[in-house]
Amino acid sequence: MALKRKLMEEKILHFYRVNADTYIEETKGLDMSQTLYRFLEYLPSKGHILDLGCGSGRDTIFFQQHGYRVTAMDAAPEIASICSRNIGQEVLVMSAQSMDERECYDGIWACASLLHIPEMELGDTLHRLNVALKPGGVCYMSFKKGQGERWDEKGRFFFDTTPDIIRQALSYLEKIDIIDIEEQIRPLRGKRQAWVNVFFRKG
Repeated sequence: MALKRKLMEEKILHFYRVNADTYIEETKGLDMSQTLYRFLEYLPSKGHILDLGCGSGRDTIFFQQHGYRVTAMDAAPEIASICSRNIGQEVLVMSAQSMDERECYDGIWACASLLHIPEMELGDTLHRLNVALKPGGVCYMSFKKGQGERWDEKGRFFFDTTPDIIRQALSYLEKIDIIDIEEQIRPLRGKRQAWVNVFFRKG
C-alpha cells in the first residue's frame, strides 16, 4: 500500500513538474476575488495565512496586497520556484500530507490543492490542517464536485466529492465549526466546472 501511494504521488507530481509553465499560465488569471474577500472577512487584520498549493502565487499576492503575512507552499519544486519569483519570497516545497505544524496560522487557503488526495487519506490531511490553525483560525478548501476517485486524460488522480462527503469527513475533527459548504459553478480552461467550497473554523 505504501509503495502504491508513493507511485501515485510521484505520477501526479510528475505532471506538475513537467507542465509547470503551462499550468501556471492557465490558472494565474482566474478571478477568485469574491471568495478571497469572503475568506479575509473571517481573519484578523494582518494575520498569518498559509497559501497551500500556491501555484503561480496569484492568491498569495492578493493576501500580501491586503496586508497579510503569507507562507506559500507547493509540492512541485518547479512551480514553487516560479511562484517564488512572482511573490518575492521563498516558497516551501511540501505536500499537505506532510504538514506537521501546530497552531501557526490564522487562516489556511487551500484552493483546489487537496483534490489529488485519496479519500482514505483525506481525514488525516484535514486533521493536519486543523492542528496547524490557531484557535479561531479559518480554513478554506475547494474540491471538484463528483462521485469518487478517478484518473483524468492527463494522467492525474482526482478525488471528486460532494458536500455530504466533506461534511462527514469534517465530523471527525475535534472542536471545529463548519461555517459553510456550498456548491459553485465557475469557468476553468474554457469549460464550466462544478466545485464544492468549504469554510470551517477551529474552535
